[in-house]
Amino acid sequence: MPVSITTASTVGLEGRIIQVEVDISAGLPAFNIVGLADTAVLEARERVRSAIKNSGYSFPAHRKTVNLAPSGLRKHGPAFDLPIAVGILAASKQMAPVAPDVWLLGELTLTGELRPIPGIIPLMIFAKKSGIKEIIMPLENAHDAAIIKGVKIIGVTSLKQTVEHLSGIDHIEPYEKVDEIYSEECSSDPFDGVIGQDAAKHALAIAAAGHHNILLSGPPGVGKTLLAHAMAAILPPLSYEEFIEVAAIHSLKNASGIMTNGLLARRHRPVRELHHTASVAAMIGGTANLTVGEISLAHHGVLVLDELPEFSRDVLEALRQPLEEKSITITRAKGSVTYPANAILLATANPCPCGLLKGGRCTCLPHQIKQYQSRISGPILDRIDIRIQMEPIHAAEMIRKSSTKNTIEHDAQRKIEVGEIMESISRARTLQHIRLLPYHLHTNSDIPSKLMSTLCPLDIETQAQLTDAIQKVHLSPRAIHRLIKIARTIADMEVGATVDSSITYSHLFQALQFRVD
Repeated sequence: MPVSITTASTVGLEGRIIQVEVDISAGLPAFNIVGLADTAVLEARERVRSAIKNSGYSFPAHRKTVNLAPSGLRKHGPAFDLPIAVGILAASKQMAPVAPDVWLLGELTLTGELRPIPGIIPLMIFAKKSGIKEIIMPLENAHDAAIIKGVKIIGVTSLKQTVEHLSGIDHIEPYEKVDEIYSEECSSDPFDGVIGQDAAKHALAIAAAGHHNILLSGPPGVGKTLLAHAMAAILPPLSYEEFIEVAAIHSLKNASGIMTNGLLARRHRPVRELHHTASVAAMIGGTANLTVGEISLAHHGVLVLDELPEFSRDVLEALRQPLEEKSITITRAKGSVTYPANAILLATANPCPCGLLKGGRCTCLPHQIKQYQSRISGPILDRIDIRIQMEPIHAAEMIRKSSTKNTIEHDAQRKIEVGEIMESISRARTLQHIRLLPYHLHTNSDIPSKLMSTLCPLDIETQAQLTDAIQKVHLSPRAIHRLIKIARTIADMEVGATVDSSITYSHLFQALQFRVD
């Protein structure tokens, strides 16, 4: 009589219940797996056969048929090894049947040991919603899975240990240990090594406070890359809800180690830095298995694109939709998935191929400069909220700064300046959380057009002044909305700002400076 083992699989970030139905019948020895299984699933036949024998059990010399239901859903990955092996043992009467409210997940080695599987956190979130009582999984996955409370986790190391637990021979206590998830304060100066560039630092703080996209443009050596790296240090830590979202995405790429290896363990926001040779699939995700891309791995964090014009135009144009919608939908022949992609785009660029256009020593021809600058299309620039032009550093200033000793007074002053920046970012984030919580939004950059008049109101006088200003610089409707959202963030960063603080023309004028080249 066929037996059924319950397991689950992911489709993007969503879970799906899979029933592993095993039937052993008379006939020539055979081992068939049906139900739209990919190569990794079909290869389970060899892993399961060896694992059962090497664990001390008998592999039935009959016709074995494994059906992965529902048959219309494509199955991928090695997580079906353990339920298939247990199903064969139960169907051959070597162990009792497994209760339907117990899930089994895990990849088997040829010796019967268990390896961790990717996507454990989305599966845990799905299991909690589904009301599942117990999940048996590889012990290496249990540490990460334990961040989701409300589901009994049984961490096992082998097929034999799994069978003995299910048979009542050797009961395993639920896994409950999880490291404390905490945040660390920035102990060092995030702007260490950056000479001058106060305007750029202020722009970076605004981008961090309101989750705005930013482009740093300037000649080589002015500190663009150093400032890009500083963004990670000035961003506030992830909230618990954001942490769970980010951990779920990263678990799709990591079989284990999100907690054990320190990844996200301190609620640091993810920072993904790409080389300019990255492909479209690497950027937004895709391939045949609908894998997650870098724009989604940077969710609630920063996507750093150093030397933006050097990236392929196809790659940059692929960012249009996720930068606007804060999510990315990938459609391939095997199906369609949607991943969140609410990341800050932090890009850097030189003004021309040689980078010396502003210094008066440029050797590029006019058509080369035009071609280089046109690599960043208008629609992409329109989606970048803040554009700051960094000026060359004068030799005298650089020598003076480099030779200045870090006295106690100097260090104290730098700490005060960094502290003020961090405090303004924290203040703005707190006000945004209070203001936007009823609308299920996170930051000012998330405010949709239909809520602009509600969350970013302008009085009649300010509207008139804004109209005069934008007529001179010819901003698109999208750019105007982004301009107002930047002004909202600037207002939130001021000392004494409240949830009801108004947006004044001075805030709009500051924001306008970041939209005009």
